[in-house]
Amino acid sequence: MGTIRFPLRIKDYCRTKQTVSNKIYAIRASKIFNSDSAQRSNCERNYSEIQRKKYAKILQAQWNQLLLKKTQYLIRFKWNIRQLRKSGIISSQSRFTKDQN
Repeated sequence: MGTIRFPLRIKDYCRTKQTVSNKIYAIRASKIFNSDSAQRSNCERNYSEIQRKKYAKILQAQWNQLLLKKTQYLIRFKWNIRQLRKSGIISSQSRFTKDQN
C-alpha cells in the first residue's frame, strides 16, 4: 500500500464530511418542505404578508411626514396671509388677491 500524503487525506476527509452534512441538510430540508406543500405555501404567504405589512408601515410613515410638512406649510401660509391682511395689503373681503378698490 502506497503512502498517502497528509494534505490529501485532510482534503478528502473534509470533502466527505461536507458531502455527508450536505446530504443530511438536504434530507432535512426536503422533509420540512416536501412533507406538506400547503404548509410551505402558508409559510410563503405569511412571509409575503409580513413584507406587505412592513412596506405598508414605511408608506404610512412617509405619508405622515408629507402630511406634517403640508400642515406646517399651511400654518405658515395662513400666518403670512393674516399678517398681510393686518398690514392692509390684502383686504379682509377678498381671499388672496390684492384689494381692487
